[in-house]
Amino acid sequence: MATGTRSSTSMSEPQDSDPFEVAVQKLITTNKAGKTPITLEAMVLLLRAQGQSLKDSYEKRLAEKDSQIADLTARTRDLELKCDRLDQFDRRNSIRIRGIPESEDVSSPEDTDQMVIDLGTTLNLNITSIDIARSHRVGNRDRDRDILVKFVKFENKIKFMKARMSLKAKKPGVYINEDLTKHRVRLFALARRLKREKVLLDTWTKTGAIFVKLQNGEIKQIVSDEMLHNLCDNL
Repeated sequence: MATGTRSSTSMSEPQDSDPFEVAVQKLITTNKAGKTPITLEAMVLLLRAQGQSLKDSYEKRLAEKDSQIADLTARTRDLELKCDRLDQFDRRNSIRIRGIPESEDVSSPEDTDQMVIDLGTTLNLNITSIDIARSHRVGNRDRDRDILVKFVKFENKIKFMKARMSLKAKKPGVYINEDLTKHRVRLFALARRLKREKVLLDTWTKTGAIFVKLQNGEIKQIVSDEMLHNLCDNL
């Protein structure tokens, strides 16, 4: 009876094989072929392979998590900016008036509408109560609080913003500013600080948007701290 010969084939290790699994398979193969117990050297090899396998696995997971965190951070920032734009749009008809003395008699409510009308008269603006949607004091009472005014029409807000240039002569100590969101108040304060430090030539707001004039004369609109810092770093 003829006996057939069985050809032995060596299995090649795939390039992306797990080092731990490869080491185990080598130990199993060696042990079966030689029918000898696993040596200490083999166990060290096995443990090293296991450690490398765990390290590679954790590094891969960390890289995936870092990518997910970066993506979520970018999405969150985008949503924050969208919410800020909506919030600012709701304030487009509003201004803040600073420097008008506040009554100390809390039992007698102030007529802030009339204060706005009187300021308009000082600035040669024809403003009546029907032009004002609402007005009231805002802020802490440790000083004369600002008067927040929302006009019925955007045009009246623009009239006050243009006429404020004459405040220094006609009403010293009184200031008119746009009503900005908390994010834009902080960003505008940062831009003004950079102007004082001579990093920027100028900064201002227009209809809620913040603009800066760079040292090279360029005018840019800014929407975030990162954008402002990048513009300054590239000067």
